[in-house]
Amino acid sequence: MGRGTNGFAPFVDGQDFEIQTGPAGGFYVPLTARIFDLNPSDSEPYGPTNPRTKFSLFAEDGSAIPSTYDRCPARSQYVEIGGQLQLKYVLPAIFPMAQAREYFETPIRIRVDVIDVEMKHAFDETWVFATTPRIFRPDAGVVPSDAGVASDATSQ
Repeated sequence: MGRGTNGFAPFVDGQDFEIQTGPAGGFYVPLTARIFDLNPSDSEPYGPTNPRTKFSLFAEDGSAIPSTYDRCPARSQYVEIGGQLQLKYVLPAIFPMAQAREYFETPIRIRVDVIDVEMKHAFDETWVFATTPRIFRPDAGVVPSDAGVASDATSQ
């Protein structure tokens, strides 16, 4: 199990992991996985025989964090990259808007379950420290007072 939108980066237990902000103002965690000794099956992106991949998120107290892929496993395609089978597309675990900020600066447990067409099951889990998205950090910088205002030189 890992993260990354540009390749695969495995999680290291306890590492900092920034919650991302989406274009519509929501919050998500981009997740990916590799599989070993499971049948990758279908060559179609969401083919009916692809392995079912489910990511689950849990708070420090063990309670489930509702997210996009915690209910129904996605039938996602795994492709060979560098001799290993990994998810072709990142699966974003999207947090509910009203609750996302509760998980900033807290440990969360991430679990992935994969079941292939032959009903073989594999799972992995790790703890990460969910950091605040950069745009909410005090060191994100200050917007200059003249931002978005044309100067005399450009407005003439």
